[in-house]
Amino acid sequence: MTRVVPGQRGNYVSFGRSVVEAVEAAAELLAADLRFEYLDAPRDELWRLVDQSQLDRQADHVNRFIDEHAQSPFISVCRVEIDYLTVDQPVDIFGIQLTPADALPAVRRNVPGLGAHSGCMAEVEVSGTSPERMMERARYRVQRVLRILRVAFLGRYSFHIGQLRFRVGAVAELDNGAGEWRAMDTRTGTLQAIRPLIDAVREHPTARLVDEPASDIERKADVALRWIDRAVFTDDPLVALLYQFFALEALLGDKSSGLKGEQLAFRRAMLSHVVTGGFRHPETALWLYDEVRNNAVHGENMPEVDSGAVKGFASDVRAALSEYLTFAQSEGLTRRSKLTRALDQHSDRQQLVAWLSESGGPRWERFVAEQTTASTAKATPG
Repeated sequence: MTRVVPGQRGNYVSFGRSVVEAVEAAAELLAADLRFEYLDAPRDELWRLVDQSQLDRQADHVNRFIDEHAQSPFISVCRVEIDYLTVDQPVDIFGIQLTPADALPAVRRNVPGLGAHSGCMAEVEVSGTSPERMMERARYRVQRVLRILRVAFLGRYSFHIGQLRFRVGAVAELDNGAGEWRAMDTRTGTLQAIRPLIDAVREHPTARLVDEPASDIERKADVALRWIDRAVFTDDPLVALLYQFFALEALLGDKSSGLKGEQLAFRRAMLSHVVTGGFRHPETALWLYDEVRNNAVHGENMPEVDSGAVKGFASDVRAALSEYLTFAQSEGLTRRSKLTRALDQHSDRQQLVAWLSESGGPRWERFVAEQTTASTAKATPG
């Protein structure tokens, strides 16, 4: 990069790739440091630091930069509007407080009034030096909690899917009066989350995902959770089905070649067996994978997707997410590869293969033959 020497028009200095890359890396560090996150253009500030260091190589420009720009983070409660979810009283859940909208002071910023779709406010404590980024982190935190609530509600109660499209709303504000408003659409219904509903989901396995993922197992579960969440917000059964498959593959898939559909459906059945002692017939999952998921991904004609089949498959995928987390915790597993290996090498595996040989039908013949051959070769010495 070539830059004009400060105060010397017509004179330039050229910096090599290592300096440019160091400035880029430092800019990322500044953006992630709460003391400097308020800077609108950290790269410009850093290049001024480079210019000063180039002109005067004796002074300590780094400490001067820190003294000049570092600000002490302040703590504030951020109130984030939630649409289509109401509470009858304040309730704490997963580190945020849900409060009836009419129990809080009106939003202080000059924004459109909260509409009829506004259900409650989520209060979350945030810290930083940039009100905009603080509100963004608060929204992100609330979105994670709502995602957990949706999946947990679906796992425990018979809600209509339209009741679970509550989401972060248009308004967010900090205690100091800083606030923002975002335009939102209004297509959904309202759910009243009474305290027993909230209390019942605290021990749901997906509650582990309310914080940032701490292991490979949790990262894959978080990906699955996001796909499941997307499925809640689509009215197209085919799109919802594809999202559910993406979620299941995040949990139990891999990049290996071979009978991918059979392996995915088999692992799903195996996971259910080792956690609950029972399982759904994997035939439906395999048929949906072969005839719908594959054809959709590869641009082929697809059969009509029955909404009942999609709903049943979605229920099984949500159960798979809970069982995945439960199995990983009980076995002390932190990587998905170790979890799938534990399923593939489980002592009950051949029992399920034998059951598929008798009850699986023609679609499973190749997989059963492959598994039987592999088992025989493993048992044969030499």
